[in-house]
Parts: sequence; C-alpha cells; structure tokens
Amino acid sequence: MDDWKGLLLSKTVWGVILMIIGIFAKPYADALDPDSIVGMFDLVFQAVGAILAIYGRLVAVKKIKGIV
Repeated sequence: MDDWKGLLLSKTVWGVILMIIGIFAKPYADALDPDSIVGMFDLVFQAVGAILAIYGRLVAVKKIKGIV
C-alpha cells in the first residue's frame, strides 16, 4: 500500500484553492452587478472550499509528497 499522494490529489488543497478563488473573485463579481446572483459566487466558492478542506483534513490517511 502506498502511503503517499501528490499535492494535487489532496481534498484539503483543492478546498483551499476554491476558497482563494472565492476571495479573489469578489471584486470582479461586485463590479459586474452587486445585487445579482453573480455576487453570490464568491460566497459559494468560499463555503464549498471550506467544507471540502475540513472534510479532506478529517478523512486524510496519506501524507503528501511531491506535486502530482
């Protein structure tokens, strides 16, 4: 059994990436139309990212080694 996995296979890492996308998307979403549903995408990305990061951390059994 292989006890290592690449960084890009980590649920925690992908959750954090989604959160970062949500943070950086906020100014662009607000510029389009702050009152529309587009303005909610940043919150959706952040919420899904946070849930995925927490879940990934809780179920992690392999250590991360390398990028891929």
